[in-house]
Amino acid sequence: MHSFNRKTVSITNASRGIGRSYAKVMPKKILLVGAGAVGQVFGKFLADAGNDISFLIKEKYVDEMAKGVVLYNLNRDSKRIAPQRFSSYKTLTSWQDAAAHTWDMIVLCIPTTALHSDGFDFAGLKLALKNSTLVILQPGPAGMELVKQHIAETQIVQGMITLWSYPTPLPGEQTALPGMAYWTPPLAPMPFAGQDERRSAVVQTFIRAKIKAKSVQDLSARSLYVMAVFKVFLTALEASGWTFDAMRQDAAMIERMLKANQEAFQSISAKHQVKLPVWSKWVAPWMVKSFLRVAPWIAPVDLEQLLQTHFTKLKPQTKLFVNTYIEHAQEKGISAQQLILLNSYT
Repeated sequence: MHSFNRKTVSITNASRGIGRSYAKVMPKKILLVGAGAVGQVFGKFLADAGNDISFLIKEKYVDEMAKGVVLYNLNRDSKRIAPQRFSSYKTLTSWQDAAAHTWDMIVLCIPTTALHSDGFDFAGLKLALKNSTLVILQPGPAGMELVKQHIAETQIVQGMITLWSYPTPLPGEQTALPGMAYWTPPLAPMPFAGQDERRSAVVQTFIRAKIKAKSVQDLSARSLYVMAVFKVFLTALEASGWTFDAMRQDAAMIERMLKANQEAFQSISAKHQVKLPVWSKWVAPWMVKSFLRVAPWIAPVDLEQLLQTHFTKLKPQTKLFVNTYIEHAQEKGISAQQLILLNSYT
């Protein structure tokens, strides 16, 4: 048995601007669906805090996961010379196996495209979930709306991933062993939204596991616009050969990206009936150029190589988002000319 200090943790309710104190929760039984870069990192943090962790994975990954995983914390180990080993978990290979247990929460650590695929077993998820909390980390409203067709909204807590994680070594990168590297940006707690009691329990569980988290009332509008900026930027960066300098020196590309962003924002606002962010009108080309100049120094990793390697694999997900912006714009009679043109480059 593990014993824990029963001190309280102060969590800022960002949406109301006030502080609340929550008693620490007892260890939980948690099922992580997917054991990729995100799942492995969250699994280790949650397990180190005393939680009972299981992964739901495909049969072909069982032998690999049985060996344990290797992680690198780039916040403390930027040279990747101190691998962390993690093996304190169980693995399951079917929703039927998962349904034989009672979980405090099930966390979907899978790409958005996997959630939208015809092969995702929502019936199995519902069977395993019972009355516990479902945490979805897939960005944007489409994932939330899809899940709500199968799971009661009162059981769902939606979060937005703020850490960076990737399989290492990247091309040109050296590590003691192959594994997953992760970096947590400063001042970037994960926001969670959902029914108050369930949301509070999730936030407490993550904070107790030393994962920065905060409680918000509504995540939809924030995630919509942040994700639009990121997906349009990725498209422009790929069209620039995945190099910051090439994009910075291409004034026409920057201008097109900013116009495409505005079209995406208008599409989102019209489709989801949310207000345009105030800051959207003030982003200028010089700001983009300044960001592209300092971007290589933001994180302890070759950011160009990371973005190219990681998001080339996740290109279908980027395309899904951009095509959705275009589709919704056309539905609402809004121009999507720059989005369509930028999208055609990739």
